[in-house]
Amino acid sequence: AQIRATVIDRRPLLGKHPQHHRLYILNGVGTRGVLHSPLLSHWLYQHIENHQNLPPEVDINRFENKYFRY
Repeated sequence: AQIRATVIDRRPLLGKHPQHHRLYILNGVGTRGVLHSPLLSHWLYQHIENHQNLPPEVDINRFENKYFRY
C-alpha cells in the first residue's frame, strides 16, 4: 500500500509560501505535470518578476483561510 500526497481540490499550487516569504511553491501537478509544468512555471515566473497575479484556481492563497494560521 502507498499513500499518495494530493491537493484536496486536485489543482496545482503556485505562489509565495505564507510564512517563509523568500520561498515560492510550484507543486501538486500530479500525473499531468509534464503537460502543465511549462505553463505553470511561466505563470510563477511572471508573478515573481513582474508582479502579475496568479490565476485564482492555482494560487496557493485559495487555502489561506482554511489551513494557514498566523
